[in-house]
Amino acid sequence: MEYHECVDLLAEIIEKYESSHEIVIGGDLNVDLASQHPVLARTSYIRDFINDYSLKFDYVGKTYINPQRIEWT
Repeated sequence: MEYHECVDLLAEIIEKYESSHEIVIGGDLNVDLASQHPVLARTSYIRDFINDYSLKFDYVGKTYINPQRIEWT
């Protein structure tokens, strides 16, 4: 499944259930929303999604250390 398709499916779920349910989305969409670097197309797409549906995200710092002992978000 393409990245945009995944985000679009989340949008469909929100539209269908937002009036009757509280929605929590968790997972790794392979974007760094806390980054101040130039915005990639997929980061821009997810930021637009967050804004369109009045969502929020919490940045809690680095949460993964890869096998080379380098921290990643």
